[in-house]
Amino acid sequence: MTLWLCLRFEKLSLQSLSLEEDIPIAIFQDQLIISMNYCAFFSGIKIGLLVEEAQELNSNLQLLKRNKSAEKKCLEKLCLWAYSITPKLNIWHDSLRLEIGTCLKIFGGLNSLLSKVDKEITNIGYDVRYGIAPNAAACWLVSHGEKKFNVALSSNLKECISPLPLNLLSEFSSTTKKLSVTGLTTFGDIIRIPNKALKIRFDERFVEFLEYVLGQRKELFNNYYPKDTFLEQYRFSYGVQNKKEIIPAIEYLLESFNIFLTKMQVCTNEICWLFHSIDGYVEELTINSASCFANYKTWRRLTLIKLENQTFKTTVEGLFLQCQDLTPISFRNFDFLYQSEPQEPKEDLLDQLRNRLHSKNIRRLGCCDEHVPEHAVYTADDDCGLLSDIKNEFNERPFWLLPEPQPLKYYEKKLYWKDELNLISGPERIEDNWWSKPISRDYYIAKNLHGNHYWVFRNRRTRRWYIQGIFS
Repeated sequence: MTLWLCLRFEKLSLQSLSLEEDIPIAIFQDQLIISMNYCAFFSGIKIGLLVEEAQELNSNLQLLKRNKSAEKKCLEKLCLWAYSITPKLNIWHDSLRLEIGTCLKIFGGLNSLLSKVDKEITNIGYDVRYGIAPNAAACWLVSHGEKKFNVALSSNLKECISPLPLNLLSEFSSTTKKLSVTGLTTFGDIIRIPNKALKIRFDERFVEFLEYVLGQRKELFNNYYPKDTFLEQYRFSYGVQNKKEIIPAIEYLLESFNIFLTKMQVCTNEICWLFHSIDGYVEELTINSASCFANYKTWRRLTLIKLENQTFKTTVEGLFLQCQDLTPISFRNFDFLYQSEPQEPKEDLLDQLRNRLHSKNIRRLGCCDEHVPEHAVYTADDDCGLLSDIKNEFNERPFWLLPEPQPLKYYEKKLYWKDELNLISGPERIEDNWWSKPISRDYYIAKNLHGNHYWVFRNRRTRRWYIQGIFS
């Protein structure tokens, strides 16, 4: 079943700029008031008033000029939210149109879906009217009904749209003016007229739209699809240089970024902050994470760590958050057993060290394919990506090796290193370097009187004993 839901944002021009309700705010275009919040409405401000008239009614009125770019950006963000409901949706004027017929079963029916949508939209703070109809064009018209939720099925579609005024179609204003001159002012007036008669006298595009509404022709449009990169900005109302004043903007952009990652089911291990100054200078701050699955809290913590050492040459006018390296989330295996004390990811400490000290100052432990223990481990640059596919084939070897093997005392068939050592496991024979400096050793695990374990070996050529590692 094909079923479309329209979310029409009645105060988009206002709420795309401000959700404030405690002070009177109005939006104007061409010196006329086109929208206002409830605080301004109750002070007598109405749509159609001149700006000067509105100011006379309320001297504390805050006037904002309509910003179509902000409206478009607002709808695009709402599309990203709606994309988790259905992949088939598009923007139409001040509305979103969603095809929900194919996903009703997932959400437990129409009532359950509408309840979920209304709750989430209300939490965001937007005023919205709903229209439900068999096609996309009709659902937008139906949303102009008297109720908050307006439903029209194929059987009563004409009945629902008949009372609606034709002047709702602002893109066909010239046609609707001609119709009003002849006394045709509602959709009910023109539905009864044959299409052929309408096409002779009026715009063909207008007649096509009527056919879309009545289901006589299939409407073709491009569905919304989220961008494959993330770029969002925060503009300050004044130039800032105090880092504490920048933190709320960082948190706002990270919240938006977190929603983007969740909806798109993607992840990343690098984000980039761009600080724009008034004179056009841009300072860049790149944040890296050892894990692709870093969340809001991790990005915030790492950003604030690196921000401590950041200095700004001039005041900051705007902040951009950019991420271009996004990869789809792959399914991971999770432990179903409950852990009473969840451990902090190993990558978290590495992330903090990288962003505080810089990667150049961090060394990573690396392993190579060598039999001689002191030659098998070395340090390397942090960003070289070692140890990703190394398997520990020798479980009975210590992690901590001494810089050089140290000689042990051997007296009356007993070993001593600070205390007496007793061999409890071994030997493991290692022979190598026969072509240059031959090595032949028998390795054992030894234990002292206090229960500490050590890795010792006997040089088979010199018959002397050494300690090389300490078990944790």
